[in-house]
Amino acid sequence: MPKNDKKEPLKNAERNKSIPFHLNLIGLMVSFFLVFFLVKNVASYTWVKDDLIKENLKLIKKYSRFSIDDKLSAKIGYDYNVLKMIKDATPENAFILMPPSDSCLKVRKSEQAQSLNGGGIHNKIWCEYYLFPRKLVYEGSKDPDISKANYVAIIAGHGYQHLKQPVAERLAYAIYELK
Repeated sequence: MPKNDKKEPLKNAERNKSIPFHLNLIGLMVSFFLVFFLVKNVASYTWVKDDLIKENLKLIKKYSRFSIDDKLSAKIGYDYNVLKMIKDATPENAFILMPPSDSCLKVRKSEQAQSLNGGGIHNKIWCEYYLFPRKLVYEGSKDPDISKANYVAIIAGHGYQHLKQPVAERLAYAIYELK
């Protein structure tokens, strides 16, 4: 005959194995003072609090009625506007040939683009984040995908030498399909 698998109610000792309230309160206070100490004395925490959080909250309030593109354009400026032009002019499967990275960096400086802590149109990883799923290859790089480039980005007049046919009007910023 099968045994009855009825479970008995837990005994009080087994039921009350939670952490006592006063220990939770002590842990909360220790955590609070640790975070307070770190924020006051560690530079990276101060940067997060003062620059990252406070400045982003100011931007969020200032541009609350803007679209995402307008917010990014206001925050990032020159570099985002160039990437937006590239994104709007190319299909998702595009491989885009960019001018050499050092030329892009020089153009950023001449355009007085804001500091982006290592980001900008000269940084492939940074650009591909905003252009995904499109891929970038920089002229003069040893990227194996350089032969797959099917579009060329003209940035500040750089890049026209890759076009097989001359263009009637040379624009400072444009995208052309490579054929």
